Amino acid sequence: MTAGTTYTMTLEAWNTDLDILNRAPLFGKMFQGASLRFFEHVDIPQAIAAAAQTAGKYEYAVVCVGTTNEIEFEGFDRDSMDLPGAQAELIQAVASANPKTIVVKFSGAPVTMDFLDRVPAVVQAWFPGQECGHSVVRILTGMINPSGHLPMSWPKKIEDNPSFGNFPAENDIIRYEEGLDIGYRFYDRKESPVPLFPFGFKLSYTTFEVTNGLASSTEVSPAGPSGEITISCLVKNTGSRQGKVVVQFYVNMPDTIVGRARPIKELKAFKKVELAPGQEENVAVLLDKYAFCIYDAGDSCWKGLKGVQTVHIGISSEEISTSASFAVPEEFTWTGI
Repeated sequence: MTAGTTYTMTLEAWNTDLDILNRAPLFGKMFQGASLRFFEHVDIPQAIAAAAQTAGKYEYAVVCVGTTNEIEFEGFDRDSMDLPGAQAELIQAVASANPKTIVVKFSGAPVTMDFLDRVPAVVQAWFPGQECGHSVVRILTGMINPSGHLPMSWPKKIEDNPSFGNFPAENDIIRYEEGLDIGYRFYDRKESPVPLFPFGFKLSYTTFEVTNGLASSTEVSPAGPSGEITISCLVKNTGSRQGKVVVQFYVNMPDTIVGRARPIKELKAFKKVELAPGQEENVAVLLDKYAFCIYDAGDSCWKGLKGVQTVHIGISSEEISTSASFAVPEEFTWTGI
């Protein structure tokens, strides 16, 4: 629209069918609404060129990109992982003008990151809220050592998602053909694509070493379903900064024909520790019966599988550096919780 010109606009709205509007329990008292919003025209190519020109004048450049709640929220499925608009072009232009470009990305879910080979640093800031600016500055300047781990596996492209082959729904029917192979369980399979970043991944201004995996016993007694076992490891801060790390414990169960094919390994415990440079600490977790048992829907009971169970220990689903094993000498079952 041109400045100084008057425009007449018409907004048409209609009710959702009552059968849908009042359908319980998903909708119930759902409200309806509409909105008209305006923003100043932006010459995208010119804005990108100006950003690149400015970036070339300084030692570092910071590019903030991402999505909004209009792009991703729980009410629908995205049909693309790409950054919306011309944000990918913005990153490329700025990175070409300044090799020390830092990308700060705001999103609640993975997006395509084809720019990784062109920038030396990326911060995944999620949706940090009203203290966003202060938080990002503290991370970028090194005032705070970032300690977060990825709570999901990050695929390279949308086709690499375990559910990709089952979407969109056909005739309003969604088939969960991936079964137990969701998240890192899917990417653990040899035939699966390699994720861009694995579940539990992190970078830090320091480094950590996880060694000496140990089980408190060689066996978990089948005499009763209350058996517990302690798994421990040694964690050391091998860098020059104080920092935190989440140590992750994944259980690999014996092969079984019960239910669907079991995952290669399953996260059963984790623990976060803070260490000074050079400091080391023994980290231990208690695994109870649910950590090394499965539910058999056919027999309506829980089962502790006979055989050797291995606990893989590391700081991501792929960065496994030590392990510990124990045996369940006899299969045992129980019902209830």
